[in-house]
Amino acid sequence: MRKVKLFVLILASFIIISATLFAFAVPKKQKQQNNSIEAPNFTVQMSDGTEASLSDFRGKPVLLHFWATWCPPCVEELPLIAQLAQDRAEEIRVFAISLGEDVKTVQTYLSSKEGALKKLVSGCDANGLVASMYGVSAVPCTLFIDEDGKVLFGQVGAFSQESLEAALEKALLY
Repeated sequence: MRKVKLFVLILASFIIISATLFAFAVPKKQKQQNNSIEAPNFTVQMSDGTEASLSDFRGKPVLLHFWATWCPPCVEELPLIAQLAQDRAEEIRVFAISLGEDVKTVQTYLSSKEGALKKLVSGCDANGLVASMYGVSAVPCTLFIDEDGKVLFGQVGAFSQESLEAALEKALLY
């Protein structure tokens, strides 16, 4: 019992420290302050067999979303992200990236779903290199990037429908 309590304490400490470090690694800066962080470019294999780069989305705001099929909060949140990608495509591009999983795993998972989630095309960061470029150590993790490729702000943890809409509106106001 004592070992379980120690493990829970260590795990909780790790999560709190990771969230704190992420908050400082991706500061909330307004574009007009001209000191936003440039989003590093990357190229990933997509679940439909193509390749995509972040730079392909330049000129439109981007919601960069890290997730995984083994992550319960990710699985719960992903339909919201997929629906947003479908409903708000004129305003923002959604670039979903599955962390630590290969294309086949992601294809199998998405093809077993319904509606907007079945239509979602996700990038695959099998070796975690893209996540490490962004300092992502926990999923789900969402970053909002402006049309000039600057990171505006991010969130570790799942969004509710309401909080996702509020974050999107905030990002579109930058």
